[in-house]
Amino acid sequence: MVAELLLVLHLGESSLGVYDATTAQLVHTIPVSGKPHAAALTADQGMAVVAGDSLTLIDLKARKTIGVIDTGADTQPQAIERGASGLFYVTTDSPPAVLVLDLKKRKIVRRFNVPGKQPHRLVVSRDEFKAWTANAGSGTVTVFDLANRRLVTELAVGGVPQDLALTHDEKRLFVATGTQDEVVLVDAVANTVRRRIGLKGSPARLLLAHNDRWLAVGLAQTGELALVDTRTLLETNRVPLEAPPGGLAPHPDGDSLFVALPGVNTILLMSLPDLEKLKVYRTGAQPEPLSLLR
Repeated sequence: MVAELLLVLHLGESSLGVYDATTAQLVHTIPVSGKPHAAALTADQGMAVVAGDSLTLIDLKARKTIGVIDTGADTQPQAIERGASGLFYVTTDSPPAVLVLDLKKRKIVRRFNVPGKQPHRLVVSRDEFKAWTANAGSGTVTVFDLANRRLVTELAVGGVPQDLALTHDEKRLFVATGTQDEVVLVDAVANTVRRRIGLKGSPARLLLAHNDRWLAVGLAQTGELALVDTRTLLETNRVPLEAPPGGLAPHPDGDSLFVALPGVNTILLMSLPDLEKLKVYRTGAQPEPLSLLR
């Protein structure tokens, strides 16, 4: 029986850690270029593209770095998502942009200017016709028409937008506003702000789970994890953590999630919807959960 493996970025050690998901033990460490902010996997989970100072390509089967892609004048890659076509979409801080990476060609094949500042997070529609960026430096969300290569609009959401979560039907987009103590609900079809959900504690990270039934919210100021019922848009649960939460990642079973605690070099596996601790992983410095390989 092949062990399940949890992939974890170590921001403080410039590496990708491979952990045995059952024993929580570190199996292998792979160096990456610069401080890794985010990563995305190929569809077959055979390769990871890690966004750090540049884009590091990792062969997950051989467990080694196989290349580095320089993003040129577009520096400080922040977020990365893989589209259904196999193209990868990357945000950069300076200048603000969305880059399109063709992994087969090993090069950037397209570029979009972002009018907002610090586009730290992005999501891409399944058909790759649309993309949204959360612009932490300007309190906005940018909407792109990827198919026609144009900007659609810039939505003012306020605060410091730090994360996005798009529902499976792609009709609703949730935005964590950080300092504004709100999660903003955007109509992803009409491109309008639909509702503001008050959540004290600086919402910083988001994850839709259990077929979009729950929205998990990491609260940076209070060091808590909250749960919002996506039907009623009401907070239903909140638990204190050992340190402020960082990244969130889904477990394939849909009934649990991984929560990073960068301040104490720990990742928790927590149940839904009761938010109980199921497993504790002690990790390298400043962990960011990526994906569970099966």
